[in-house]
Order: sequence, then C-alpha cells, then structure tokens
Amino acid sequence: MKPLILIVDDDDAFTQDLIFVLQSEFACVSAATGGEGLKVLREQSPAAVLLDLMIGPSENGLDVLDRMLAEDENLPIVMITGHESVDTAVEAMRRGAFSYISKRTHTDELVLLLQKAISGKQIRERARSLAEELHKGYGRIAGESPPVQALRQKIDLFANNSQTVLITGESGTGKELVARQIHLRSDRADRPFIAVNCAAIPRELIESELFGHEAGSFTGAQKRKPGKLEVAADGIVFFDEIGELDPAAQSKLLRVLESREFERVGGVHSITSNARVIAATNRDLHADMKAGTFRPDLFYRLETLTINVPPLRGRKADIPTLIDHFLLLACHEMKTAPKRFTDEAIAACRAYSWPGNIRELRNVVTSAAIMTAGEIIDVGALNPRVLSSAPAVASASFPALAPALDKPAEPHSIPENWEGMDEMRKQAEQEAGRAVEIAFLRRLLERHQGNVAEAAREVGINRSNLYRMMKRCGLA
Repeated sequence: MKPLILIVDDDDAFTQDLIFVLQSEFACVSAATGGEGLKVLREQSPAAVLLDLMIGPSENGLDVLDRMLAEDENLPIVMITGHESVDTAVEAMRRGAFSYISKRTHTDELVLLLQKAISGKQIRERARSLAEELHKGYGRIAGESPPVQALRQKIDLFANNSQTVLITGESGTGKELVARQIHLRSDRADRPFIAVNCAAIPRELIESELFGHEAGSFTGAQKRKPGKLEVAADGIVFFDEIGELDPAAQSKLLRVLESREFERVGGVHSITSNARVIAATNRDLHADMKAGTFRPDLFYRLETLTINVPPLRGRKADIPTLIDHFLLLACHEMKTAPKRFTDEAIAACRAYSWPGNIRELRNVVTSAAIMTAGEIIDVGALNPRVLSSAPAVASASFPALAPALDKPAEPHSIPENWEGMDEMRKQAEQEAGRAVEIAFLRRLLERHQGNVAEAAREVGINRSNLYRMMKRCGLA
C-alpha cells in the first residue's frame, strides 16, 4: 500500500499538478483549507503533509501547522513556500515542521524529501515501540499501602535532578524497579539506562566494564572498548549491589562522582561523564565501612538522596494486588485464561513472612499458576513453606497435617464406638497419605518447572501413571 500524502493548498491547479507527479509513489488526498486538512488528518492519518504557508487570506499556515502538530507531534509536515516567504518557512521549521520546499522544486527532490520524512517517522515510531516494550515490566509499583505511597512520593521528588541516589532494602524488594521508576519519571527517560551488577562481574574485569579499556591494555584487549559510564552518556548508570564493588573500583568511581571524569584502562585521556548514578545495596554499608571493606567517602557521596524499599512483610496489605499482578503476567506468558487465588490461598500468603520478598512471591504465584490446570488456585497449590506459617489454613486444607494433639477434638468429632473410631482412623491415614503425596508431587514438579515427562523420568515411573497421581491429588 502506498503511503498517504495530505496536500493542504487553496490553489486547486497547483494541487492537481502535485497529485499528478506524486501519484506513482504515493496515494494523495487534498484539502483547500486548514479546517478541512485537520478533518482529513483525524479521519485518514496521512503519513506526511504538504502544507501551504499562504493558504488563503483568512488562514495562516503557521497556525495550521501548530494545530496539526498538536494532533500528532511526530507527523512530518513539509511547508510549501514562495521566495517571498522563506523567513516564515524557517520559523515553521523552528515550530516543528520537517522541512520546506519551493513551489518550483523539482519532482525528484520532492519525492526524496517525502520518502525521507516518512522513513524518519517510521524509525521514531519503532524506537518508541521498542522503548515501551523494554520498559513495560517497569511501568508501575503495584500496591496502595502507606509504605508504597511514601515510596512513590520519594521517587517523584528525586526524579528530576542530577544528584546520586542510594537505594537500600532487602534482597528481592524491587530496588531495580525503583531505579527504573526514577529513570522513567525523569527528564532522562529517553536516554540510556545502564544496569551494572557489581556482584556478577569478576574483580579483575570490573574496571574495564565500568570505565572501558584501550587496545592492548591487558591480555585479550584486542580493541578499544567503551565502558558502562561512557555508553550511558547523559543517561543513568545503575550500580546494583554497590557493596560488592572492589576497593580499587570504589576509588575510581568516587573520582567520577566528584570530578565527572575518568580514563579507560590503559588510557591517558580523560573522558567526561554526564551520567547520573543510582546505586543499590542489600548490605549494611555502615558495618562494611567499620570493617574497612567500603570507603566512607564514597558512601557519603552516594547517600546524597536515599530511598529505603520496604520489605513485603511491612506492606502485606498489597499482597492481594501483587498476586493479581503476577497471575496476570504468568497467564499471559502461558497463554492461558486468567486465574485467581481462593480467599484461603490469599490468607495463607498474607500469613507468611516472605523472607525472599517480592521475588519470592512472584515465584510462588507463577509456580501455583503452572501447577493448577483450572482457573481457581487453591491453597493446595502453594509451596509448602508458605503453608508452614498458616496452620489454620493448612489444617483446613490438609486435616491430617494439623497438630491434632495440641488441642482436644471437637465434641461432635469424637467417635461413639470402636467401629467409628476405626473408620475415622482409616480416613485420617488416607488424608495424611494424600497430604504427603501432594507435598512430594509439588516439590518434584517444581524441580522440573512443571515438566511431567522429566518428573516421571526422575522417579522411574510411567508419565501417564504420574499424571493420574497428580489428577488424584488435584494437581492436574
């Protein structure tokens, strides 16, 4: 399909000539007034616009330009002008026009200009789409509890400045999500966000990774390589687990923060860095300073602005919202219908302490979604360690696992005779055996990410037999 070009000009003869010369490359539609042009713009979404600067005595092309760009800021608009209006055409470009042409411009030049304009718009749209795809997992912090609201307020407060930020919190609380939120809400949102996991980079390579190296600076350095700080340019560098940074690299990073300059490994020329630094740690940096493993001057330079991310046990009111969020993601990845937790399953999750925080909750929710064939996820699909903190819920789901000796049985549950006692004992044995089967199967399937064939192979039984056992236990 040919790209659609909208021509806005009150000179009908000129418009028809333009359509004639452009129709081999483009589909064309015309409008004699700015109002008509805006109507076509809204209804047909042209790929580019040719707009006359002097539409008529009652209309100003610059005003029409402003109104069109207000509708679509990425729309390439080429102004049509005469010699006497070149200054006005330059003003149009200052306001956002893509370019301008004379009414006597050669046809080939006009075609190339329009092709360039349309191509540029497509590239920008693809870049925006890619950016949205990259950031979609960081679009929001789920929850409305007071700790989360306070966290959002700090993020908004810290977003639009260049000071360093130190994010503290336990492992799994979402420190990188907070850093990404600062990036997305800042005036650097369209610039790079470079994450550096200080704990994952070998000590002998950390300086090269951060600052880059020159060719021949060490064995294996065959060519020059820019470091993370250089690649980030005027974006953001996120140092995850900053407490793991080697002391030598700490010294060089301190210099970057203070002077905004560094050299590549083996280099002699200083490179200026305009990147904003955000650091995160789950360590007690005060204790590390006392132990001599973290530089006090770097710590005090990093903690200009500080954010402490609350643990999940401190924001349990958000657990139902987080469960829904992670279930939606899991079902989308599995391409299945939406699922939901029962009230009992949610209660069990709220009773658990979540030492692994948000990361652990997501893993538990994803595992439960995989293990449950239907749309309702009951407490039996939860990881056993979650149930260990919810005895009331566990007892309701697995009576045989309840600490029956801790309290006397209810009067109506006491057998009246020997036969009744014997029957209840057999039933309790069956329920206890089923509870053991469920726990065993759940752990087995977790080890194999829900792959029944691999799980059956591990225990040496036929896949269909394992599947029947899963079905009997309500896990399939």
